[in-house]
Amino acid sequence: MRLRKKRVAFVVMTLCLIVAFVCGRLYDLKAQSKRKNVLSVYKNALEQPYMNWDELESYENLTSSHTTLYEFGLIDLNGDGCYELIIKNPMTSFVSGQYRLYTVIDGELKELQRAQAIEINDQTHIISCTDAYMGHYWGEYSRLDDKGQLEALATYEAVDTYTNPERDIIYAGRINGVSVRYTTCRIGEQEVAYEEFVDQVNEMVDNGVFYKVPLVSNTEDNRLRLL
Repeated sequence: MRLRKKRVAFVVMTLCLIVAFVCGRLYDLKAQSKRKNVLSVYKNALEQPYMNWDELESYENLTSSHTTLYEFGLIDLNGDGCYELIIKNPMTSFVSGQYRLYTVIDGELKELQRAQAIEINDQTHIISCTDAYMGHYWGEYSRLDDKGQLEALATYEAVDTYTNPERDIIYAGRINGVSVRYTTCRIGEQEVAYEEFVDQVNEMVDNGVFYKVPLVSNTEDNRLRLL
């Protein structure tokens, strides 16, 4: 009787292992298929001769719209096993921003961010986007959730002290070597003092370092290699 119970237990354990293995394989195959589809969407976008980067009707005539001039890179920002796409357009106007960040949702390319600079925190994958125009500066720290939605964690606005000498001062500091006055600092939707803003952002990034994702030229060879 005891031997029979051992045999039954052994059979049950073996069946459980087989089921777990099959389920794991099916999950891996599904994940691989999803990654392949995501990369296919990116590849298709980068293979187009033009992108409406500056949102003008005659964008086909703009040198900055030619995708052969672009650079691109991949990074998984939310740990779902699928990459997000970063594109840099070095030929665009400053106001249009050199960088775009994309993901794929329901098989469609979705733009997440556009900015003059996009950097990623190496510890938390928090995204830092910064932009500027005519003496005004603004930036955002955000995170991509597991559904591909971007959550704004912290935002700021500032003006330089040269073109905007009379603006109210929240805090005088420097951005990219320029003397500025921070005019608005928010954590989520709540406006806070600059010192609290800095403390909370530092806590969010957990001593991580922000870096620019390595990019490669948008050539056929690089698309075949990475996508």
